[in-house]
Amino acid sequence: METWVGQYFQQFRTSRGIGVRQAGRGLSSASVSRFERGLADISVNAAAKLMFNIGMDGNDLTDALRQHQRTFPRVLNDFVLGDRAQVKQNVTAYLAQGTLPEVLAALVQTACTWLDEPLNSPRQLGAHFEQELADRLGDPTNWYNLEEFLMVATLPFASSELKKLLWQRATALTGRQLGKQNYNLWLLGSLALANADPELHALIATDLSRILQDPTLVTFLNNVAPQLRALVALARGEDIAPVVSALKQIGARPLADFLLALQHQSHLGLPSHHHPHLKSTIPADWLLSLDEDLLTGPMLAKRRKQLGLTMKAVLGDWNLSTQSRFEQGRTQLGFLKTLTLLEKLALPFYAASMSTDQFSLFHRYRAELELMGRAPLAQQNREAILAVLSQFEAAITGLPRGLRLMLAKGLRTSLQWQNSPLFPEDDPVFASLTMEDQGEILSYFETITEVSALDAEAFGFAINSIRKKYYTALISAVMAKTAPNSEAATNMWESGTNYMYGAVYYDVQAAMPIVEDYFAKQTARVYAWQDYQRLTMIHTLRTVYFDDSPAVWAQAEDYLAAISELSPYDHNDVNDRWWLTTFRGKAKQRG
Repeated sequence: METWVGQYFQQFRTSRGIGVRQAGRGLSSASVSRFERGLADISVNAAAKLMFNIGMDGNDLTDALRQHQRTFPRVLNDFVLGDRAQVKQNVTAYLAQGTLPEVLAALVQTACTWLDEPLNSPRQLGAHFEQELADRLGDPTNWYNLEEFLMVATLPFASSELKKLLWQRATALTGRQLGKQNYNLWLLGSLALANADPELHALIATDLSRILQDPTLVTFLNNVAPQLRALVALARGEDIAPVVSALKQIGARPLADFLLALQHQSHLGLPSHHHPHLKSTIPADWLLSLDEDLLTGPMLAKRRKQLGLTMKAVLGDWNLSTQSRFEQGRTQLGFLKTLTLLEKLALPFYAASMSTDQFSLFHRYRAELELMGRAPLAQQNREAILAVLSQFEAAITGLPRGLRLMLAKGLRTSLQWQNSPLFPEDDPVFASLTMEDQGEILSYFETITEVSALDAEAFGFAINSIRKKYYTALISAVMAKTAPNSEAATNMWESGTNYMYGAVYYDVQAAMPIVEDYFAKQTARVYAWQDYQRLTMIHTLRTVYFDDSPAVWAQAEDYLAAISELSPYDHNDVNDRWWLTTFRGKAKQRG
């Protein structure tokens, strides 16, 4: 792993005005300095502490790794666009880095050859290659970019047995494990429906109907609910026009076109072929769990075995004895060595870090509060919850004050969303940010050179407390310093409608075109219908705020009908209707 990692940490730290001594709280300032200059490695735990001390999130490092082509490329966007040539170009460019083990690189290269094949080709995957795919795709709990690519490249030419095996593996997951694979569930279902296979189609319809009706999965599946509902309809030979029309209504035309293309493909009735001797031979002790820390030697050993790699194949600048002791849990690799190993195992850093929230203290404390909130009311303790808030605020004292204020507000807001009877809406715990606090946040964003993923996430929580005096300046500063197509930009999308909510609530008319123009110029993720929904809601709310004419309101009703069709499980249309109705024509009333 090149010295750029340390340089990235240094640039990130200095851009926030944080000194080496402050960054080294709980560590050694000298070790931080040597790490930043590429002279020494640090432990994984020390790296997590350093990232926290400088306000870096695991998603920020994921961004940097992606920009340096040190993580396997994601292909979902190009899959939706039907651009298999672009998938091949991106993956081939990544392979040219030469970091994947030889055996894994050969598998990827073989899969790449199938990207040149027309989707209606009668060619079939060989039995040996299918068995290798069945073995490499053995653990759906940890399907990430590599596995996504293998399915996109090869499954159009796979046997009915391979597609059925993978589908059964994926749908055997439950709860959070299944929820985390939401996009891969949709991707796999789409690929499985492309050929005529009545038995598999019936299985997909039955499984997805069951999954979509599970109330514990609503939060996880809402971002793919329209696609999954369309798959159910296609599997049953029913009309997908209502979903397609609703997607077009909110501007999600690429996704609508994808579903229409899938419908056309399924109507062609391309025959399935069979591989009756395909085996499912994944040992149970190789399987991983979301609740396990993936950054430990024993867990990464499981990943290595799943990929069919020897210990020798994954070595970096350390020897076989060190790798063996690491996999036995008898020693640790340094942080840079761990990043190298993750790349050789085609495991994205965000996936490994997400397994324990080790690299985000904010997420760790949020998870702790959510766990406490799910306990029976008789077991909940107000003082214990307040103690968690105090512990978090004590832990972040070394961060710049503006970021500190947003994070503290964010944790309290996440508590507020639990609607616990221990904390009524008017509880002082949920007090808004003072004008002085808001000024500090503006000063923070004016000082930094680029908005990080953690900055954007924290700002999304704080925006509802920003008053008219600072609203336009803050919105302008944050949006101007958020890099396009970054994890920070993704977090901005997640909170997109909140920015317009605040603008209409406080009548900050100067901020409204800034918000709408920002999102209109961003590249929406073509596989994420909610990006288009947020953009359409931002435009619709701004329009009805100034114009309450029947014609404009009719357009708003069309939008609400589309959202009701696309999101019947979490009642987004009810929330959007409240905002549109409450602030319809409000600009005229306020004069």
